[in-house]
Amino acid sequence: MSQHPQLLAALSQHLNIELQLENGVCALFNSQNQEVCVIELLPQSSSAVLHCAITPDIPAQEHYEKLLKLNFQPDKLQGCWLALDEADGLRLCTQCPVEFLTGHGFCEWVTGFIQQVVDTRQLLARPA
Repeated sequence: MSQHPQLLAALSQHLNIELQLENGVCALFNSQNQEVCVIELLPQSSSAVLHCAITPDIPAQEHYEKLLKLNFQPDKLQGCWLALDEADGLRLCTQCPVEFLTGHGFCEWVTGFIQQVVDTRQLLARPA
């Protein structure tokens, strides 16, 4: 039996908000309606995936080198990586095997990722 409902229930309680999966996906937004985390707990997958839009604009071609180099700086992205989505939007991503996640660990992982989104947005906003 999948532990996905238990993980999301633990996060709902931790954040004190009602969360539910729609087709295995749950998106979290801040008070400014800005995406802070998309959680994918797909039934057919053995991994949980977190991702979030980092910039509202499509990165300029000349920034791709900087973005790719960040993927090899674990001290800056804390185990996450940058990728382009199907609309060429820049997203911060991470994944973890579901078998390693407990309710408490899932909450810590998600809240840590949300903080990493904030940190990464600030990092990318700095001049090169």
